[in-house]
Amino acid sequence: MENKEKLIETLQSAVDTENTLHFCYSYLVSLIHNSGARQNFTLLSQSAKLNQEFLINLLKGLEVEEFLPEHKCKFCNIKAESFSLQGAISLGIEILDLQIKLYRDLALMDINAHEKARLRAILEDKINHREILKKESKFAVKEDEKLNFIESYCIPGIIAKLWE
Repeated sequence: MENKEKLIETLQSAVDTENTLHFCYSYLVSLIHNSGARQNFTLLSQSAKLNQEFLINLLKGLEVEEFLPEHKCKFCNIKAESFSLQGAISLGIEILDLQIKLYRDLALMDINAHEKARLRAILEDKINHREILKKESKFAVKEDEKLNFIESYCIPGIIAKLWE
């Protein structure tokens, strides 16, 4: 029973991270002018939405019917003039690092082979997504020594509060 509870808790955290990425990346798409970067964030957003649906179905299979993803990220409420692509990419990398850990944990839990294979495939995608963001980071305009609004307030605050 304890294993089932741990599995449910881990799945719920993974759903929340996918939800956060979906909304944040959808918002970023509207702000990015570079079509290649915009396409990358669109793909990341779509992938997060599909992964979220898969995870919710796993929860339903564990008899969790009333789960609603939390909107833990208030990133989308920030005005465009305060926007930092570098800050957003850093946030994405932080969340992906957390997701990689969650998916590794999920792949080790007691679930059927088909679901385990799907979780491992998602894990590989997350690792690839992190590499995409690291490459995008090289092209993002970097601020000098000053931290901008997102890096100063949002990233540490969001990451610290996401999964307290």
